[in-house]
Amino acid sequence: MAGVSARWEAWRVRVYVLVGLSCLLASTVPLLAPVLYAVAMITANFFLIRGPLRWLSPARRLTTRLSLKVLLAGLTVVNVVLSVAIFPLVGVAQLTTAMLSVGLAVAYVEAALRLTTRALRREGAREPLHPAEWLPPTLALGSMVAFVVIVSALVGSAFWLLLQADIPGVSTLVDWLMGEGSP
Repeated sequence: MAGVSARWEAWRVRVYVLVGLSCLLASTVPLLAPVLYAVAMITANFFLIRGPLRWLSPARRLTTRLSLKVLLAGLTVVNVVLSVAIFPLVGVAQLTTAMLSVGLAVAYVEAALRLTTRALRREGAREPLHPAEWLPPTLALGSMVAFVVIVSALVGSAFWLLLQADIPGVSTLVDWLMGEGSP
């Protein structure tokens, strides 16, 4: 644990500075800063967080990696939505987007390190997999799948209703507006 913590301490600030600078420079282009944030967090996950996961049992490794991926996906969506909402504010958008990206990077890296450290401690103590470890990522992933299914069904239903509706043509509407017939 001491070696893992020392490695994380050495790289943690570098990751934050690199994310901040790259997002500050990229925030003049819409949606480029969130893309750089996502790339930086995937890179940090690969080089900083993924290594200690090899010491976990397969079940605990799977739940920890799934939790990390769900967390990263959620924070990336938050970054994209807030960056798009902030972009029209000329003058403050660039700095605000960079600060938002750094804040979300700090949130992700710290949460990932805390989650991984807790999993390593439980693995070291030979504790069985707790429901608190596998239930949250399972519920989050299940709710995401349910959301996609529901939205897809709603969009499909809307298109079906649109195709089934008897919508008058332009010429019929013009005739009706001119008083020459009914639509």
